Amino acid sequence: VTATIASNLSTNDWTIEYWVYHNALTAGNEYHLEFNSSSAFTLYYRDSSNENLMAAYQSSAFGGSNVWNTFTPNNKQWYHLAWVHDDTANKLALFVDGAFWGDVTFTGDINSGAVELGGSSMDGFISNLRITKEKLYTSNFTPSTLAFE
Repeated sequence: VTATIASNLSTNDWTIEYWVYHNALTAGNEYHLEFNSSSAFTLYYRDSSNENLMAAYQSSAFGGSNVWNTFTPNNKQWYHLAWVHDDTANKLALFVDGAFWGDVTFTGDINSGAVELGGSSMDGFISNLRITKEKLYTSNFTPSTLAFE
């Protein structure tokens, strides 16, 4: 699915959160969300060449390559992922099921409203996706199981 978000996230504070379920982890360029297409910033990425599972990937246009390489989801299990960008600290944090997973330096500029969900080889579901220009989480939390309004 390709969509357009209302405005660019830019370098502001922002949070992207969603629930994800994998029927199978396929060998392919699999991702959950990708911004800016050819100069991509990607949330969760499975590389087909070495089958590395990376929790985030940023192209040279965003100043780096893989961000984490320790998040390996299981098949047939729901996960809540929250990505929180802190503009002041230039940090991108990942929360998995409400628990802080880690953070890294991130200075990318998401200057396109285009986003692609569930890359062509993703076998699974994304539910309750929310993108907001606010830093919603700074510590561990309990993810809501209710639909976003």
